[in-house]
Amino acid sequence: MVCKYAGTKVFETANDVKSIVLQAPRGDLTAYDLWDRNFKGDVYGGFDVQSSQSAEWDLVRTFLTKKEWEQQWHVPTQEDFLRYPQIEIQGYNEGESGFFRYLDSSVGSHQTFSKGFHHESESRYFVKWEDISTPQDREHWVAGSKWTITDLKSGALMAERIAYAIDLYQGSTKSDSYGNAGLPWIRAGHTRHRRPPQDNACPSKTPLYNLDFVRSVLKPIDQEMKVIPRPVR
Repeated sequence: MVCKYAGTKVFETANDVKSIVLQAPRGDLTAYDLWDRNFKGDVYGGFDVQSSQSAEWDLVRTFLTKKEWEQQWHVPTQEDFLRYPQIEIQGYNEGESGFFRYLDSSVGSHQTFSKGFHHESESRYFVKWEDISTPQDREHWVAGSKWTITDLKSGALMAERIAYAIDLYQGSTKSDSYGNAGLPWIRAGHTRHRRPPQDNACPSKTPLYNLDFVRSVLKPIDQEMKVIPRPVR
């Protein structure tokens, strides 16, 4: 029923975007939250369904361009590569508010980042989320998420994505065939826990679903992709 409200609306787009700023993942998440029917986390979009440290890592890895690729079994495509040269995440450092700024420093196959703290952002565009679940949604183990993209210079709302995820096991804490130890809000919306023909998320998730949404609005600047030969081991 809630899926009739799901989908993406784009009002404005921007080209040649070099940097985006992201809302900070919450830092007070515990494993108990993932068993709590009323947990108000971003189950669909994944802003905070893991610890704050791994959630921040996932956000950076999703949106930051990896300039150097080691040619292994998977040869990167332009779709894999087309991301942003710089990512900023809101945060606090020694009690002061500001932005953690990430740049790619990868060598070969392992992506690594340089990270610095700055009081001012260099990004014009802000990506954030909010929980839109109702008590009735949570009664059925449904979580609602709204991502928005805002132009910080003009204040204009550029796009929004409304999405829902459901735990098809309805809060069961039993382990399943994938070795999942019964964490409903990790299971909900995850592609490997779908039950064909039932999908557990709407819109249905693709491998790059978050990146696809953001770059459909904020087109990354063109960059040169470097593919290096796989070393002999």
